[in-house]
Amino acid sequence: MKAYKIENIVKTLLVLLLLAYAGAGFHGYEDIEKRFFVVSMGIDEGKNGYKYEVILKLALPQADPKAAKNEYLILKKDSDAIGTAVASLKTQVDKELDFGHMKMIFIGESLAKKELKPTLDWFFRRRDIQKIAFVAVARPDAATVQDIKPSFEKIPSNSYFLAFGDEGTESPYIITEYIFDLHRRLHERGIDPVVPIVESTEKRFDISRAYVVTMKGAALELGPQETGMFSMLLHRAERATLSVIQEENVFTVNADEIQLKYKLQTSGKPRVIVTGKVLSTLESSSESVEPKELGKYERAVEKQINEEVLAMLKKFQAASVDPLGIGLRYRATHFNNATEWDEWLNMYPQLEFESDIRVILETTGVVE
Repeated sequence: MKAYKIENIVKTLLVLLLLAYAGAGFHGYEDIEKRFFVVSMGIDEGKNGYKYEVILKLALPQADPKAAKNEYLILKKDSDAIGTAVASLKTQVDKELDFGHMKMIFIGESLAKKELKPTLDWFFRRRDIQKIAFVAVARPDAATVQDIKPSFEKIPSNSYFLAFGDEGTESPYIITEYIFDLHRRLHERGIDPVVPIVESTEKRFDISRAYVVTMKGAALELGPQETGMFSMLLHRAERATLSVIQEENVFTVNADEIQLKYKLQTSGKPRVIVTGKVLSTLESSSESVEPKELGKYERAVEKQINEEVLAMLKKFQAASVDPLGIGLRYRATHFNNATEWDEWLNMYPQLEFESDIRVILETTGVVE
């Protein structure tokens, strides 16, 4: 009988415990019709002496889902703290702000050139911010870029989700940076993050440039050609188009398969050697091309690619940035924890670079 009573007490306690957890789980939960979904968020330099201007883009619910109207609401607030601005913005709407669907974070260009940690700290710590949210630098500012309404966009900010998520357009010029990876690269010694630039062009946007950033802010801008080459080196681009000007002939090749790698040699004179091959097809030419002449075109493309790779690596070195993670590879292969970082800082400015990339033109195209 005593054992039976103890068993009933235990069962009762378990039921009460489950009920307590269930109640805690629903605490703070709002029905879907009582929530505004934030789809993107921007941070600019504040006005009137404030540190930040916080911009939220809210998707407005549609009565008819088939209508697919791109309707949204922009909220703005100046404040010295991002959290305070968000709390104040809640007073401008009648529903709870839900950040669970926010996948796009814009940092205004002028703010991105300053120390990044205070700006990004709120995003790193906030638990309802997706850690797979995309991060981009907005040109001229986050407010302008967030208010772009392309004619082809049916859902607010969906164009950015498709472009950065590799679900829509595929381009070597579009660099993707996630908030979790940005945090890792900013705090990891030996590798610097590369953040895309979203530029406003009238009623559309352009994503073909990028910034190499450090804790101190945006350190080096990469043009379209450098951004594409960087994507190829990091295996982020599966295909690319390369244009070559050779005397009076202008021709274009389509890189169908890219296999590039680099190795760091520290014995003797320290150097970085880039090797690999690019399998490609001749896409266009201002002159007639015979199959037996492909070798000449291969050498011209090889010369241009190798020159561009070397110029980009030297540009990184001159700006004291390391987006390829060469320093991280040095740390991973050397185990003098007390001195390895100082050794690398002294070595990096002295590094020499070599590039030996081979180009193979497989065909002259469909029509010969």
